[in-house]
This record gives sequence, C-alpha cells and structure tokens, in this order.
Amino acid sequence: MCEKLRFLEYPYLPEGDIAVAVANKGDKEMSIIEPFEVKILPRGLRRHADLTFCYLGLGEAVCAPESYEYYAEKTAALGLKLTKGEKTLGCHYPGDSAYNVATIGRKMFCRVDITDARLLRKAAELGYEIIKIKQGYAKCSVCPITPNAAISADVSFCRAAERAGADCLLITNEQVKLEGYDNGFFGGAAYMKNKTTLCAKGDLRRQPDYEKICAFLARYGIEAERGEGEIEDFGSLCGICEKSD
Repeated sequence: MCEKLRFLEYPYLPEGDIAVAVANKGDKEMSIIEPFEVKILPRGLRRHADLTFCYLGLGEAVCAPESYEYYAEKTAALGLKLTKGEKTLGCHYPGDSAYNVATIGRKMFCRVDITDARLLRKAAELGYEIIKIKQGYAKCSVCPITPNAAISADVSFCRAAERAGADCLLITNEQVKLEGYDNGFFGGAAYMKNKTTLCAKGDLRRQPDYEKICAFLARYGIEAERGEGEIEDFGSLCGICEKSD
C-alpha cells in the first residue's frame, strides 16, 4: 500500500482524512478513482460507485464482475484485496442493486434476496452481521456517521438499525437531485470526509432537515461542511485509504 496511507477499518468511516476513494466527486486533496461506467443503466446511474464497488474495510472489497478488471488495475498499487462478484448488473431495479449494501461498523444492511452471494459470503467471513431490510438501494439510502450511527430517509432501514442497537436519524430525501428521477438519496450525496466532518455534493443547508442533522451530528462531535449549489446524489464516495498520522 502507498506510504503514509492506511486502509479504512470500516467502510465509509475514516478516522483521518480520506486519501483515496472510488467516486465521481471528491475533494481536491483526495486521489479519486472514477467509477466503472455501466452503460446499460440510466444515464444518471451509470457512474455510481455504490452500484459496482463495495469496500468492506481493512483492505477488502467486492465488485461487480463486469467491473473487476477495471478496478483491479486502478487499485493495484494500493494492495487492495479485490473479490470478483458473481452477479452482473441488470438495467432496472432491483437488478442494479446487487452490490448496494449499507454498513454501520460490522453490521451490513441489505435486501438479501438480490444481494450478490459472493459479497454476502465475504462479508460473513469478515465478521459482518447480515441484517435484512426491504430497500434494495441500501447504501444510497444510508449515510453512516459512526460505527453505530447513521442518517437515512428510509423507514425500514431506521427501524432495522434501531432494533440492532444502532442510532439512526430519519430525514427526508427532498432537495436531493438525481438526473432522470424526482429525487435522489441523501446517502448517495453525503459522506464522512474524516472522523469529525460530514460533507456533501452541494450545500447541506438546502436540506429541509438541516437543523436536525446538525443537532444529531453534534452528539457525536461531528460538524457539517456546507458546500455550494444543489445537493446531488452522485453515487456515494467509497473511501479506501486515509492519511495516517
């Protein structure tokens, strides 16, 4: 792995500043790996990282089989252990969601019947507790903020998370833009830049529940970075490496 970098222990939850990520958006100080383009998907989803790439923490990831060679080449210098999934993506929901799982710490929330079997096996090997939810776009719907807390607009996820002992803030997806759709998902627009900073593509103050979000974040010592423009679901920022102290 690159000198002075370390793999994130938990998906989407960096301790230090994210240094390497799979995303079609990122901060200037990050090294960004552009997501694999799935041309059979609607234009607004073709380069969504969370549909083709699933980082599981500690240098392990699973990706859609059609994207394997691409991600293997792009991450070779990092020493990432990349597993090739079994399910190719379909052009419509839920066939496009086989790798779109949400994680909080070592809990994995997903619609199990559509999730790639190899991803589920790898997650179990790594000690994840698999928790069933109804939402196929699980990661899109969830923004983890700590190993035991998250923000989501999905009621089924929030209920499942609370039953599993996690803290979850239920919000609305209003004011989240996604090309070709009435709205996108907050989890696909927002991400933790480091342990104490929540960012988004766009100005978080435009989110109707902004004050609630800030109050929830404050309980965990986290601040929201405001950003500029419309809030946009860009398919999540999948951090792989962070800067080490």
